[in-house]
Amino acid sequence: MTVTAAPTGPQAYSEQYAAIGPAARQARDDAELILMIWHMDSLIYRVKQVVSELMANVVEQRTVKKVEMQLIRTLLGVRVSVTDSCNKLPVAQSAAPTDEDGRGLVLVGALSDDWGCDPLPVGKRVWADLHL
Repeated sequence: MTVTAAPTGPQAYSEQYAAIGPAARQARDDAELILMIWHMDSLIYRVKQVVSELMANVVEQRTVKKVEMQLIRTLLGVRVSVTDSCNKLPVAQSAAPTDEDGRGLVLVGALSDDWGCDPLPVGKRVWADLHL
């Protein structure tokens, strides 16, 4: 685990995980710890849910071996981002009441103040901003 307190610019946390089932749980736990260190306890519930959904999307793809989660402390709160090497961009979908999945990005949108996806030369970064 690496936590940085930059002399200029935002504080940031970044960690790489194997893109397997337990990664989402570990990333949630890491995010909670970082938010407690930053005294941003009011964001813990929402950030943990967003981290879970973004990490689960990567793990369920089964196309990458590594995933990176980053938390960046901003003036308004925190930016959560999840980066992987798959070029397929996520799309928010409407799920039927009987569907077992397909609600993740809708939930991310509901819990965050803004979210999006940035294509990278290799892969993508999906991010969500959560304000205090």
